This record gives sequence, structure tokens and C-alpha cells, in this order.
Amino acid sequence: MANDEKTTEIVLNVLAIFLSINRLDEASDLIQRIEHTPGTRHLSDHTFHFENLKAVYQYLLGNVDEANDSFRWIIASMQRLHLTPEIRFIEQQRERLVGKLSLS
Repeated sequence: MANDEKTTEIVLNVLAIFLSINRLDEASDLIQRIEHTPGTRHLSDHTFHFENLKAVYQYLLGNVDEANDSFRWIIASMQRLHLTPEIRFIEQQRERLVGKLSLS
């Protein structure tokens, strides 16, 4: 299990790098692999991080409304779970990757 967790962290960091340099084809391939690999997809500690990166991917594709809806869902879910420090991480990551967005 520890190897799966480290692998997941590395893979999600690689996905964030692909998104940050606008390598959307590579990001798409990696998202598909993550979603179809049980060892990486089912680690709940990383679910919100992965969902956030998928929302960033949607934003970069131009699906801004869908991305913002996903982001709001992530934050609301994390708030219900009282994951305040993790929320700030997700917000900071999103800001770094796509800039500040209006969520009104």
C-alpha cells in the first residue's frame, strides 16, 4: 500500500506538471491511465487532488463552466469533511495552474 501511495503522489505531480506546461494530450493520456489503474485510482487520500487536476484539465480545454462546477463540488465536499488545510492546498494548486478564477 505504501508503494501505491508514493506512486500515486508521483503520478499526480507529473499530471500537474503536464497541465502547467499545457501538454494536454499527455495530461489526457495520464488521466485515462490513472482512472483505469486500481492502485492509483482508489487511494482516497488523493481523490480530491486528482479531481482538482481533472477540473484544471477541463478548464484548459475551455470547459470553464464544467471546471468551475467541479471545483465548487471539491471545495464543498472538503468543507463538509473539515479538511481546511487541504482546501488551501487545492486552491493554491489551482491558482498556480490556471490563475485566479471568478467562482461567482
